[in-house]
Amino acid sequence: MKEICGLYIEDDINNIKVQQARFKFLGIQIMGLDKLPQKVEDFYPLIVDKQIDFLIIDHELDKQMVSYKGSDALKEIRKHDSTIYAILLTNYTLDDYKEELGAYDYQLTKREMSQPGKIEEVAEKIKRACELRCDNKVLAEMEQRHREKEELIKELKSYTFAEKKG
Repeated sequence: MKEICGLYIEDDINNIKVQQARFKFLGIQIMGLDKLPQKVEDFYPLIVDKQIDFLIIDHELDKQMVSYKGSDALKEIRKHDSTIYAILLTNYTLDDYKEELGAYDYQLTKREMSQPGKIEEVAEKIKRACELRCDNKVLAEMEQRHREKEELIKELKSYTFAEKKG
């Protein structure tokens, strides 16, 4: 199985490096961007190109002078992939983001990440979510193939019926 790979949407490269180091020993790769895209529409092509399995998102991205927040990037990505697992990771209290919390699958503060055992807990959540997402993709593909076979059988039966009539 390929290593799980996440994209950390964050405006401070030092925070990205910290999370990369934390997750590396748990078999999870974290990618960051030296420079955030100027438009949120540019995120999804990155997700596809880099084969990103999950997201960690900082809400405030003002250090790089972009016109969007982390929740805006998530909304744009979810237009194309509604199943991608997303974690809000912020320096601010979660009470500051009550409106946006529903969009995320998990939320925590950067301070919480340094608590004993927390990184392992988060890594397990990510792994379970990515396995489930993979299983769901396989099931969807199987269902599609089943529908295609059913259509083919229907078509073949209609030809057989037409030959018997003729």
